[in-house]
Amino acid sequence: MKKQFTLLFLLLTIAIGRSQSQDLANLANGDIVSFRTLYDKNTKLFGYFALYTAGKAQEGKKNFEYIILDKNLNKVANKEFETESFIDTYNAYIDIHGKIKMVPSIDTEDKSYKSKSFVYPSSKIIDIKKNTIEKEESFCYEDGAFIDCPENKSNGEHKKESQIERKKNGFVYNSSVYEIKQSGFLIFDNQDYKSYIKTTT
Repeated sequence: MKKQFTLLFLLLTIAIGRSQSQDLANLANGDIVSFRTLYDKNTKLFGYFALYTAGKAQEGKKNFEYIILDKNLNKVANKEFETESFIDTYNAYIDIHGKIKMVPSIDTEDKSYKSKSFVYPSSKIIDIKKNTIEKEESFCYEDGAFIDCPENKSNGEHKKESQIERKKNGFVYNSSVYEIKQSGFLIFDNQDYKSYIKTTT
């Protein structure tokens, strides 16, 4: 009797797993690119983030569709969006404001990312309640003050400006700004002297 119950439980588990997998496969018309677990700012399970390919795009572009599911795999939101063709996928997580941040991952087989004209793409922010997706607007730190981050520069522009700055100052200044839960910012800045890097926080 115990063996029969164990076998029945195993068969039910497999059936439920297959049913959920089939439902996930049928959520969108395209191929699934990634599937991630989402946790809220208190590290509690919020749900899941699925990314699919979506239809034909114009030259140099790629279409994706995101689908957000709650912890019971019920669809909460979805939207198609267009992005650069060299983006392989997006790594998604919930930020401290309760919005989903999508960080682009570059397809290294696409050699355009090594060209002088290549501009690294910005992260995107999904407002779950409004079901909107926008480019991330963030702060940068420069000359001892916060500023709105300028548009990302191409590889060629960045290299040229770095050469000029290194010749003038002897180093290239870089900084990274992170917003933290305690209603503040954490800043990492460094001076790249080529032979070594001096970092402060």
